[in-house]
Formats: sequence, structure tokens, C-alpha cells
Amino acid sequence: MLKKPILFWIFLMTIQVGSFGQPDTNASYQSDTMRVNRYIEHCGKILFFYPDSSLKYVDTILQLSKKTNYQYGLVKAYNLKGILSYVNKEPDEALKNYRIALKYAETTEPPRLKALVLGNMGLVFKTTYQHDSVVTYLNKTIQYCEIHDIPDILSKAYLDLGTHYSNRGNYVEAAQNLMKSREIMTSVNDSMQLVYVYNSFGYLYMKLNKFDEALYNLKKAIEIDQLVQKVNILANTYINLGELYFHTKKDYDSALYYYERAVETAIPHEKDQIQMVLSFTKGNIFAEKKELDSTILYYQKVLSDPLLEKYPDREAGLRVNMGGYYLYIKDVKNARYFLDSGYKLSDSLGIMVFKKNALMALSELDSLLGNFKGSLAYYKQYKIISDSLVLAEARNQMAVLEFEKDLAQQKYDNHLLLEQNSLKSKQILNQRNMIYLSLLASILLVVFIYLLYYNRGRIKKLNMQLSVKHHDLTLINEELQVTNETLNTQQDQLKALNNSKDKFFSILGHDLKSPFNSLLGLLDLLVQQWDIIEDKEKREMIQSLYTSSEITYQLLEEILSWGKAQQGLIKCQPANFNVVQKVRLVTDLFKSQLKEKNQQLRIELSPEMQLHTDSRLFSQVIQNLMNNSIKYTPHGGTIIIDSKSTSEEISVCVSDTGIGIPEDKISHIFNLDCDFNRPGTDNEKSTGMGLILSKEFAEIMGARLTATSIDEKGSSFCLSFRKK
Repeated sequence: MLKKPILFWIFLMTIQVGSFGQPDTNASYQSDTMRVNRYIEHCGKILFFYPDSSLKYVDTILQLSKKTNYQYGLVKAYNLKGILSYVNKEPDEALKNYRIALKYAETTEPPRLKALVLGNMGLVFKTTYQHDSVVTYLNKTIQYCEIHDIPDILSKAYLDLGTHYSNRGNYVEAAQNLMKSREIMTSVNDSMQLVYVYNSFGYLYMKLNKFDEALYNLKKAIEIDQLVQKVNILANTYINLGELYFHTKKDYDSALYYYERAVETAIPHEKDQIQMVLSFTKGNIFAEKKELDSTILYYQKVLSDPLLEKYPDREAGLRVNMGGYYLYIKDVKNARYFLDSGYKLSDSLGIMVFKKNALMALSELDSLLGNFKGSLAYYKQYKIISDSLVLAEARNQMAVLEFEKDLAQQKYDNHLLLEQNSLKSKQILNQRNMIYLSLLASILLVVFIYLLYYNRGRIKKLNMQLSVKHHDLTLINEELQVTNETLNTQQDQLKALNNSKDKFFSILGHDLKSPFNSLLGLLDLLVQQWDIIEDKEKREMIQSLYTSSEITYQLLEEILSWGKAQQGLIKCQPANFNVVQKVRLVTDLFKSQLKEKNQQLRIELSPEMQLHTDSRLFSQVIQNLMNNSIKYTPHGGTIIIDSKSTSEEISVCVSDTGIGIPEDKISHIFNLDCDFNRPGTDNEKSTGMGLILSKEFAEIMGARLTATSIDEKGSSFCLSFRKK
């Protein structure tokens, strides 16, 4: 195993002696430039495997290029020096070399030299968290490549820009750029670059919590990588697979397996930093399992790794996690140190998730120490960041929905265009057939006139043939009518989807805006008149703020759940369970509300009653129906949960003696476009999303949700399951 490196060094020394051992007068310009080109080609092959050895080649390339004023060699030398600095996590040195390379590339052919340098500069700015510069330089690369027709670097720039947007959480822009990259790579049949595209799509789908799509793309990247054998990102792909199983499935064994595979397949200069990632992940896994001794063992191992200072984002996350560990074991001194340092580093890098986690832990730490004022201050900062992240995620999810809707529209338009082309082709064929038939009829007519008295039988036969052709044309026209009716039906469905989307955005714009106006008004009043307002009024206002925030959060949860159901992200996971046990777990959540309104709850279910469906979705539907009954039943009323059975179905029903639902509204309460949102008997607020969401969950379980009501006398909602 040791012989190959020794032979390599001997070979390298021989090259260097040959390069500098001869007098300058014996080396022509042509031989020097040919030698530089050979060194450039060889350096490109070993750069990522033996970066230290590559540096010696780069120095030789630079010296020979300077001696002969070889502009191409100078661009390549400084570009390679920039890559080596980038690999060694020295971004400032990398940018310095790239700027020199860019200066030489401005006046050097071919144009792809400048494109390469611009793209590399964009990648370096990613490591220094200068996000605007990343976008600027990659867009410069794209514009330059489009002008000079450089498809391979153009596709790479779109790929890098898409990956950057994925890391920043801008999933729509990420998908758009990755799709452009994939389109270009497919057109030029670039299998090597397709590995990177599939890997990036896998990472994007992982961010969107789409496990199956992410797994498919990452497996596809590995498949192509192993076939091409010229791409060296297997380790990166295995890391993404580990992240996918860890964060999406909480499958720790699979996550560790893929992280170990990443270490095994890593190229030499990446192995140490991937080993560090593996240690960090093991610490996180043990933290999830509450195995504290193993957690701190791996965290300390990462903290002492000299490579950590080159990855400030990982150091920020590590310090926040260690602060959380020490807070958990009540080591307040170490908890304070690591949480403060983790927060400051996260703040300098603009990593909002780490900042949020650090602020929440600092709030708990001050609360533990009795510093409730400091705890409240940290919690307010945490709440601001948390709310901004939730809103940003909601906006992003809506943008993704809009993007997917546009994709669906494009597919529909393409399908419609294909149908139209098919119809035109059939019309042309029919017209051609009609021409042929007309021509044949004319010929036959002449023959008919000529042989009028000799060929009567032939005339009858031809008439029959014409009848058959006419019948065929009739069938074709009927098929065209059916196709047109299908297209009209699809167009109506698309209009219905657009109407649902408009109503959805209307709910967001009205029902989310109103609570926030209330929150802002109360908060402004507290800020402006804190010293004037009595303590009792302050408590009432803070309680009002809490209630409004809780309602707003519940609405947002319901809207996001509805969005997930619409996308098919919520799957039914059926299993047998005892109905009474599940119902009692739900009703226990409403004990205080039932007591407050002096309402009587009667559960009239058989203790042995079993169902085979998704218990989580079943419980959510019962919870929504209970909440609805309590809200619209007056003080002293009665709520009954019982079952009904027929030969085909078994139902669980929630009935009440509340105010009921008007007859003209009962058929619309499960529709998104229903505007019947009245307050409860104690003026409780309602958006109607609970019933809409319950209807969605019922359909996911394969059940029916029905409602019957008598105005001012009460309502009954039944969740019905077909008997097996």
C-alpha cells in the first residue's frame, strides 16, 4: 500500500528536475506551453485526491507560464490555486487567486475560461455566507454562458444557483433553476453533471419532507455515479441519504449506515471532515435517545476537532446543542457559556434556526435560575424568530403550491396541445380520405356511365363500400365529440381548483390578518401605557393576547394540515384500536371547557368496540367534532358520543343539544367556499376550518362524515366506516 505514493513522489521529482535542469535557451515556447498543458490536464485528474501534490504542479504551471507569458496557463494556474484554497477552506485566499485569474481571462481565449472563474467565485461566496454575492456571480456566469453558448458551464451555474436557493429555503427558485440545469444536461447528454442534479433534487425534496421523491433522486444519483466512475460525490450523496432517514423518518440505524458509507467512499481530503459530520450526527442521535453520556462524548470529540473552525455553521449548531445538553443536566455554568457563544456565532452567520433554539434554551436557563425578567426577554426574542420562521415556511409552502399548480397547468396545456394536434391530424387524414374517395367516385362514375348496362352488380357493390366508409366517418366524428366533452370536463375541474385556491387565499388574508390586528393593538397599548395600566388590567390584556395567539396558531395549524391533505402528504396508516380508549383520551382534553360551560358529556359506546383505521386521524376528527359541539352548545347542555350500526356501516357519532345549523346551510358546512362562520354560545371565534379538515381526514381514512341538525335544537355528526 505504501509503494504507490513513493513512486508518485519519485515521478514528481523527476518532472521537476527535468523542468528546471535545462537552460532556458534550449526550451522553446512551444515545448513549454505543451508541458504546461500536460501538467494542467494531470493536475485536474489528481486535484481532489492529492491536493498537496497538486500544489506542486500548480507552482510549476505558474512559473513556466510566467516565463513564457502564456496567458492560458496563467488563467489556469490561478484558477487551480483558487480551487486548492477553496478545498482547504481558505475562502479569502481562494477569492484572491480567482480575481487574478479573472483579470487574465478577460483578454484570453476561449471564453469558457472566464465562465469557469466566475462560477468558482460564486461557490466561494457560499462558504463565506455572502448570499447576495453568490446570486450575483452565478447570474453573471449564466448571462455570460448564454451569450457565448457554453452549455456545460451554464447548466453547472443553474445547478449551483438551485442548490444555493435550496440551502436558503427558497424552494420554488431552487426547483426552477434545477429544472433548467437538468434540461440542458439532458439535451447535451452530460451524465456526469446529471449526478449532481439528481443529488440536488434529492436534497430539495428532503427539505420539502417528500421522502419518496428524495429517496428516488438520491438513489438515481448513486446509480449514475457508479456507472460513470468519473464523479466523486458518492460521499455527499450518502450524507444526504443519512440526513433524509434521520430527519424525515427518525430511522437512526439507516441514517448511521449511510453516514458510515459516506466515510468509506469519501475522497482523501474530505474523509476527516465527513468523519466529523458522522461524530456530530451520532451525538445528535444519542441526544434524541436521551443517552447523555454518549451524547457529550461525541460532542466533545467534535469540539476538539481542529477542522471545526473551518465550518462555522457546524460549530454554531454544536455549541447550541451542547448548551442544551448542559441545561438538561442543570450544569448552568457550561450551559450559559455554550448557549451564549452558540447564539453569537449563529447570529453572525444569520442562521435563524440555531438562534431560535439558543434563545429558547437561554429562556429556560434564566427561568431555572429564577431570573424571570431575563427569561421573558429571551422568550420574546425566541417568539419573534419562531413566528417569522413559521410565517416564512407558510409563505414558502404557498409558493410551492402555486409552483406545483403552474406545473400542473403546463402539463394540462401540453396535453391539450397534443390532443389538438391529434385532432388536426385526424382531420387532415379525413380530408385526404375524402379527396381519395371523391377521386375514386369520379373514376367509378365514368366507368359506371361507360358500363351502365353491363355492370349493374358492380354498381351495387360500390354503393355498399361507400356506406361502410360513411359509417366509419360517423364513428370518427362521435369519437371527436367524446374527446371534446372530456376536455370540457377537465377545464371545469381546473376552474373549480382555481376557485378553491382563491377561497384558500381569502381565508389566509382575512382570518389570519384579523387576529394579528388585535395582537398588534393590544401590544401597542401595553407598550405605550405600561406604567399607567393597572396590574389587573395588564393580566387581562396578557390573557387576551395569549387567547388570540392560541386561536391564530390553531388556525395556522389547520390551514397547513389542509394544505398537506390537498397535496396528499397525509397518508392513512390503519391499525386496530379500542374506540372507547381513544375517545376518552380526546375528551380528557376538554374537561376544563365542559366544566366552564357546565355541560354534561355522555359516552355511550361499547367498551369492546374496535375499529381498523388510522387512530391519529380518527382522534383528530373526534377532537374537532367535540370542540365544535362545546362551542355551539349553551351552558347546561348535553353532548353525547355513541355508535350506530347497519348491515353495511358502523358509525361513531357526536351529538349535542346546541343551537343547531340552519337547513339552508347544512349542505355547505364541509365546503371551503362556505361563508357560515358564526361565533359560539360564549362568543367563541370560528373559521370553519375544523369541519373542512375533518371531512378531508375522513376521506383519507376511507370514511364518510355526515351531519344532521335541527335549528335551535342541536346537531349530530357521524363518522361512518364500511364494514369489512
